[in-house]
Amino acid sequence: MAAEGRYVPPIPMKICRVSVAPITRIFEKFPQRDFHLFSRLEKLGHQVLQVKISPSSRPRSPYLSYPMGVLQAIPQLKSIEPDLIVADSIEAGVVASIAALAKRIPFVFDFRDNYSFLRRRDYGYRNLGTVRLLERLLPRLADQVIAVDDLRRRFCLEAGVKTDRLRLISNGADSDLFRPGVKDLGLLAEWGLAGRRVILYSGKVNRSFDLQNVIEAMQEVVRRHPDASLVVVGDGTVLHHLQDLSASLDLAKHVVFAGYRPYAEIPRLILASDICVYPLRSVAALSIFEYMACGKPVIVPNADYDLSLPEGCCLAV
Repeated sequence: MAAEGRYVPPIPMKICRVSVAPITRIFEKFPQRDFHLFSRLEKLGHQVLQVKISPSSRPRSPYLSYPMGVLQAIPQLKSIEPDLIVADSIEAGVVASIAALAKRIPFVFDFRDNYSFLRRRDYGYRNLGTVRLLERLLPRLADQVIAVDDLRRRFCLEAGVKTDRLRLISNGADSDLFRPGVKDLGLLAEWGLAGRRVILYSGKVNRSFDLQNVIEAMQEVVRRHPDASLVVVGDGTVLHHLQDLSASLDLAKHVVFAGYRPYAEIPRLILASDICVYPLRSVAALSIFEYMACGKPVIVPNADYDLSLPEGCCLAV
């Protein structure tokens, strides 16, 4: 805000962010949308209080371990008095909406994923009806909804969210870290990829990301371009399956599994590539923006909806 030409900083708030920790702990290593969103809020002087619903180690069934995790998180919610509560997933949204109602404070829902799509891909059709119901109900219950892209924004409008309670805050990339630069030939030599054309994927390695299709497609790529190689940067539940698939397709020399890498190393890895790929049908993904910020050509799936990205920045296949 400006008053008489001078910048007036926002009044500091206490913001409680309710999140759900994944059962597979390795996914907590990857920066998510909140890494950017809440770090910006903290730089503006707001205090962010984290309440994480961690699934109980016993029992192992997610149908029981997550409810027990909710019970364990209740004392944390009772002990703090924030100005508002933010949640960014279905499970966390249910808990946050109840807590906000009990504390009589605003509830903000950060609509950042296609929850029913991911649920169907990762877990099959179990509880899919409940997820579909809640992803339409939670935005209506929220005092404010933040949509990650125009597709989510339109979904919320169709679900009945009033326009004055809906804001679009897209993902992006830190331009101090991710920017065009020189290819690191030494890094390629470390992996035996000197002189090769490199296709890069950076992100989680789980079933919903369709990396199996990328590896299978490498058979045709290698036939046409014998000097091409795929580098998979990340870790997850299907890593060993993809390694076995690569070996069975006789692609071991053309597919490098770099494993999990610290976030600070990702720009260097992107700059070492020639083409970047993101096979999950989610145009809001941080990786896509990081690829583009480094000036790399990007390949994404040809989805059945508007890509909601600047025209010509991605090749849909």
